[in-house]
Amino acid sequence: MKNRFSLNMFTNIFALGINVIATLVITPILIKEIGVVAYAFIPIIQSIMNYINAISIAFTSMVGRYFTISIKNRNIREAEEYLNTSFFSLLSVSFLFLFIIYIVANDIQLFLNVPDNLIKDVKLALLFQGIAFLFSTLSIAFKVAAFSENKLYISNNNLMISIIIRSILGIILITYYKELWYYSLANSIGMLLLLLMEFYTFRKLMPDMKINLTRFSKDKAKTLLSVGSWNSLTNFGSLLYNQSDVIVANKNLSATTAGEFAGIYQIPQLIKSLGNSISSTFSPRYIELYAKNRIVELTEYTKKSVWFTGCLMAIPIGLFGGIGDIVVALWLGDNFLKYQFILIIFAVTLAINVCISPLFAILITYQKVKVPAFMQLFTGFINISLAVFLTSLIDLGALGLAISGFFSYSLMNFIFMPKYTSKIMGISSKGLYKTIFKVCFVTFLVGIISGISRTFLSHDWLGVFIISFITIIFYFILLVLFFSRNEERTLIKTIILKFYYKIRRKKQ
Repeated sequence: MKNRFSLNMFTNIFALGINVIATLVITPILIKEIGVVAYAFIPIIQSIMNYINAISIAFTSMVGRYFTISIKNRNIREAEEYLNTSFFSLLSVSFLFLFIIYIVANDIQLFLNVPDNLIKDVKLALLFQGIAFLFSTLSIAFKVAAFSENKLYISNNNLMISIIIRSILGIILITYYKELWYYSLANSIGMLLLLLMEFYTFRKLMPDMKINLTRFSKDKAKTLLSVGSWNSLTNFGSLLYNQSDVIVANKNLSATTAGEFAGIYQIPQLIKSLGNSISSTFSPRYIELYAKNRIVELTEYTKKSVWFTGCLMAIPIGLFGGIGDIVVALWLGDNFLKYQFILIIFAVTLAINVCISPLFAILITYQKVKVPAFMQLFTGFINISLAVFLTSLIDLGALGLAISGFFSYSLMNFIFMPKYTSKIMGISSKGLYKTIFKVCFVTFLVGIISGISRTFLSHDWLGVFIISFITIIFYFILLVLFFSRNEERTLIKTIILKFYYKIRRKKQ
């Protein structure tokens, strides 16, 4: 079990690492080849797809839980019904939204400020991204096999291959044709490949499980929707304070500012994705412990998951706060240094909120999602209202977007989630907040170490690498000496000794 968890975690982080590298490589290429104004529509179109995906989550968010419990209880017929109900529901919903996307694309200027010379590009980009959404959504139905067997590393490997293929293809097409929609075409091809690989994985892990319309169950659909619809609402609210900024920027800021903001906004979004990816590896274990009624063990595991996530995420968040401006200048150009203060606000926002990510899986495990759903919507509407107010009426520009994001994200994650999760688990929130404050401190520590290191080293990519290396070494030394419990130190010592003896044997 521990080896499988480690493998899941490693491949999850590795997949996110590949995605981060792909984004860092492809973003400046896109800005160079199609221009900063055209580039702004890539995250905007992705945000639109995410809003549509929020509805499909009603059928996907709970299927893994019910499918896993049915498999663990050896109720294969019931598991098959959950699988087929989810798959055929997603198939219907996907084609419906593909038709809606087609209608929206034909009148795109009613919804977005699109320059005349980009109308055709944006329309085609939206259509192909809709096709990518279809493939991506259907692949989720087949992912339940790896989820139920706690073999997420297989799905992570599939995702890595898909990211590499679509990134390479996207770079080739954009460089050669220099049109926005070719990037969406590459995404749709990558998602088709992912769908095929997930289906193959499903057939290998569950050879006796059949995809058959006769296994569709109205009762199972009601069961999935009874909780899944609230998860869908939760995700929609999350998008309102996580991904509405680029759309507000398109409406209220200049085309150039909107494009530049979309560029720097990629980094905090990638960090959030990394946090969510790490957190997702705990979900199968949560459900397993809950299904076996091992609640005390689940409580301790939850606290450890928050601390573990926070310790890992302290590295990218702290480095982002300490040398984020250097990275952005090297990555996108010196012109983006004017957003230095916004980058710091992004880093602070991430530092106090990302470690909360594992707690969202607890809501699904306990099926307590109604109150968080309304809270997500509430904070989402606050974010949009505040963003519009600060960018249009007070005219703070991109700074207004960063401030509104900090306020709404912290209201949901830092204030609400620990208290509500503690309540449904029957524990005190003091323990969670103690962990969260420790995470904030170690993240601040990483920022300070990298901030001091930058004064002695050159501000080029080699300097960034050396600063990061020095910071990580010092961080782990301090973490082990001052912030780890005795059993954690023993575990780390054991791992290091095993690694040392393994290398020693190879030399002999």
